[in-house]
Amino acid sequence: MHDILQNRWGLFFTLSFFVYAYHFVSVIFGMNQYVNWMRFAGCEGASDFKEASAVFDTAIFLVLIFHIIEWVRQTILITTLLVGVPWVVLYNILSINQPFGLIVLIIGMATGFGAHETCITNQPGRAHFLQFQVLTLPLFLMWCQLPIVVFKLGNMIPMLKPTDTNMKGEILYETWVQK
Repeated sequence: MHDILQNRWGLFFTLSFFVYAYHFVSVIFGMNQYVNWMRFAGCEGASDFKEASAVFDTAIFLVLIFHIIEWVRQTILITTLLVGVPWVVLYNILSINQPFGLIVLIIGMATGFGAHETCITNQPGRAHFLQFQVLTLPLFLMWCQLPIVVFKLGNMIPMLKPTDTNMKGEILYETWVQK
């Protein structure tokens, strides 16, 4: 897998960079909302500022964990592509974040859209961050298919198709036709 990534590094990097940037911006925006002073703004049913903050805290925290792990995964992939470090195994191990992310994104959206109207009005940035996960969910499902898309694009567009051999002339991978 490492050799295949090295041969298709341009296409993988181009697509991976957008995923990396999306998660990076999500981490920054989410951390800002997690510690934002508006978290103490009152919500209906909250007797003090701690209860008002707790309405969105858990969901934002879980979504942030997901985005941080995905950001680290993309950093590992980009490092593998550009530097050539064989960390694909670590990238694949961190894929355990994908089912967690699916669950957390649904929880985040449910919290963002399901909170009482006064919470959404008084803590708009926090609610909007969780509601914004509506965009993250379909993108995330698409990004899970990224390697497959790259391989398909590389086979369909001759300019993007790498050679099947490494520097030593050895075949990197075989198809059923070559066997």
